[in-house]
Amino acid sequence: MAIDVVYTFAAILKEPIIPFKSDLLEILNMVRTDKVKPVREAVIEAISMVKEVNDSSMPQRQIPRISH
Repeated sequence: MAIDVVYTFAAILKEPIIPFKSDLLEILNMVRTDKVKPVREAVIEAISMVKEVNDSSMPQRQIPRISH
């Protein structure tokens, strides 16, 4: 199921989804009211996982300091 893929990416491979976070949340929110309960539950879990991904999860580049 696609929802499981989104959840897995958000849990394990956070950096690749950062540029798509708002789009993913928009789509997941549309499916959130699905008539099938297991789908709704999976979507809610995926939404919470995607919301946990933020730009600060990207590794920051270290700027080398020049000592005098």
